[in-house]
Amino acid sequence: MTNFAILINKSTGIPVQEYAYTGDNILTEDLLPPNTEQVIVTDTSPSFELIKAFFFGDPNRLTVEYKLVRNGGIKYDFTSKTFTFHKDDISIDIQQIRNVRNDLLKQTDKYMLIPDLPQDIKTELLTLRNTLRTITSKVGTEWQTVYDIQWPAFPEKLIINQLNPPQV
Repeated sequence: MTNFAILINKSTGIPVQEYAYTGDNILTEDLLPPNTEQVIVTDTSPSFELIKAFFFGDPNRLTVEYKLVRNGGIKYDFTSKTFTFHKDDISIDIQQIRNVRNDLLKQTDKYMLIPDLPQDIKTELLTLRNTLRTITSKVGTEWQTVYDIQWPAFPEKLIINQLNPPQV
């Protein structure tokens, strides 16, 4: 049987840490921080895999749609002795997409005014600007959540690297 312990704030029901204690590391009552209770979770507990994912890493991304532990992604009800899970709002706000897009277009405006801009860079900029102008059409089709959003890359030739003085 697999089991681990989670420290829960008695007032809020929210875990006080984003990790759990296992095996010999489970705390005794006298070592518990004030206003906390230790809840033991076993592999027979309801939603064991999801609870485990919150506290031991999540290679299968079971918790990707949930709030962080410290923000109430998981809460414990001391009366019913059950955990509840709270999803994050990962819907796409189309106005935010438009605002970011407009800001990125403004950032490229100054480059479009350079009369002797090399043609290859100008082509990349035109492609970037066209992609940005049509980006909102992906919302609801290719992009369902904020995790799906993929912004186009800025042309690398225009990214200025920090100059390092030569070593003397």
